Amino acid sequence: MDELLDILRDRPDSGETLVALAVVANDAGRHASALQFADAALRVAPDDVSALTIRSTALTALDRLAEARDAAELAIAYDPRSVGGYDALAAAWLQEHSEEGYRQVLSCATEANGAVVGGGRHAVRLAGSYALALDALGARAESDAIFAALIALEPRNITLRALAADAAYRGRRWLRVIDRAGAITAISTRAKRRTRSLERACATAIAVGLVNLAGYGALLCGVGVMAQVSLPPTGAYLAVGVLAVYVGTVIAWVGPVAYARRRALALAARRAGPVAGVVLVAVVIAAQVVSVVNVHALSDGPAIWLSVLTAVAAMGALLETVEHAVAWVGWRHRARRHRAFVAAAVVARDAGAPPSTIHLYRVATSTPGMLALAALPSRATPGHADATPEMAEMAELAAGFDMIVATFATDPLGPRHPLRAPDVEVVDVPVTPGRPPNAPTIGAAVDAVAERLRSGACVAITCPTAAGASAIVAAAVGVRLGLDAPTALSKVALARGVALAIAPAQLAWLDTYAAGLRPAGTPAAM
Repeated sequence: MDELLDILRDRPDSGETLVALAVVANDAGRHASALQFADAALRVAPDDVSALTIRSTALTALDRLAEARDAAELAIAYDPRSVGGYDALAAAWLQEHSEEGYRQVLSCATEANGAVVGGGRHAVRLAGSYALALDALGARAESDAIFAALIALEPRNITLRALAADAAYRGRRWLRVIDRAGAITAISTRAKRRTRSLERACATAIAVGLVNLAGYGALLCGVGVMAQVSLPPTGAYLAVGVLAVYVGTVIAWVGPVAYARRRALALAARRAGPVAGVVLVAVVIAAQVVSVVNVHALSDGPAIWLSVLTAVAAMGALLETVEHAVAWVGWRHRARRHRAFVAAAVVARDAGAPPSTIHLYRVATSTPGMLALAALPSRATPGHADATPEMAEMAELAAGFDMIVATFATDPLGPRHPLRAPDVEVVDVPVTPGRPPNAPTIGAAVDAVAERLRSGACVAITCPTAAGASAIVAAAVGVRLGLDAPTALSKVALARGVALAIAPAQLAWLDTYAAGLRPAGTPAAM
């Protein structure tokens, strides 16, 4: 951190240094500082996807979820193939802890599965968020399978362990919580800090699990006592069998707890709940042994206290069982309600997401012609290795329009080559993300688009997302048709349906462009 601050003092406009500082601050739990560094980086480079991603992550940690989703969506709009944006968006929706939020996580992960290039820690965390959402919506088997595969792949990934433990905790599966949260081995100071929440979850699971175990044993003890009293010849054998079953259950609990981190066990030992649970388990075992040796001894002397404690444990177990049953019924209801949606999401993700297609968004105008934004498939964008299959789709797009405006800032031929069909006018208007359009080119192109719309032509403006470069060009067309800049932008945003990936520098350019074109009394024609 100190070295980065020294670099920042020498180069206060270094966007990369500001992003690095934001990452370090966010990992250290100083989310407000991370947000400040990310905002400073965005003032230097408004289209910095890394800064937008860390800004979304910090806002999620600060529980400003709506802003976090906006930042993540903007990052995805700038770079539809960056896994960081999808990861940040899924994390923001996951923090909602609502059914709609979980559904959005599945949709986000499914979309990313077909668009993202590469992996890394963001991809692992996105897969963990997907598994947690599956568990919350009722697909527990699929969730457990994904978590098992991810943990086997990265057994020391603390964030992944936290997501897996959270899924088990919400399902009240205490042994699974201990297994997922208790086996973490800290490998650095930062890792030790980040494992505290896992240690607390593990300690709580141990405490509640022991209390449940004591109550379960108390109920078994009652069954054994009733069997001996009502069935004198065979009741003793049944009591011995009950004792053997309970001892086996206790031994089954020892394994996962023994693998838990010592810090988690120490934290559990300092709490009253786990200590009381251990005492109750010991008392229940003692009561069962006494009942096997001499069931009538439970009515005399110290054995009375064993009976009282066993009854208390049984009552606690009964209440816990009722609460668990109510939660399970609610979970089953949600599982049935979301079964079709979850099944579709699982199939789509396993199949690599639905095939990419060109999406059109019509912008309302009062001209005889039609103006549309065209979002190109991710594999049809410049530089993608698998661009060939999408060429046919782009040729079909060319056949449906009289003019196409291509806004790619690089690769002047590339995927736009199939658009150059007979009777179709193709205009190149390179727009770099976050930067204003080139003035000489944009002016002539906007004039041409406005004239074609007035003459009844159909015009499509293309970019990878239909929310960035094409949006600013479409807004400029609206201004050329007589609207003020805010109204033109609102019409484009309404047509697109998401937050536009337009940087402050582009907004300033649009205002300047509008000021230079606005003659007094010009009617709005869009």
